[in-house]
Amino acid sequence: MTAKNFRQNMHILDRGLRLTVGIALCWVALPSLDILGDTVFRYILFILGALNIVAAIIGWCAPYHLLGISTREQASEDN
Repeated sequence: MTAKNFRQNMHILDRGLRLTVGIALCWVALPSLDILGDTVFRYILFILGALNIVAAIIGWCAPYHLLGISTREQASEDN
C-alpha cells in the first residue's frame, strides 16, 4: 500500500471523540479497577479502546477507508 491509501479521513471532532472514548474504554478495562472482573470482555474493551486511540492520533480509520467515508473537511481548491 502506498501513502496515498493512508490519507487522513477523520475530522478533528471525530478524532477528539474517538480519543475520549478510547481512553474511557481503556480506563474501564484496567485490572486495578476490577469493574468487569477477570473476563475476556475486559480485554476486548481494552483492545477497542487502544484502536480508537491510535486512529485518533493518526487520523485514519480503516473501516472508513474500506467504506469510502471521510469526515475530514477537504481544502478548497479555488485558486
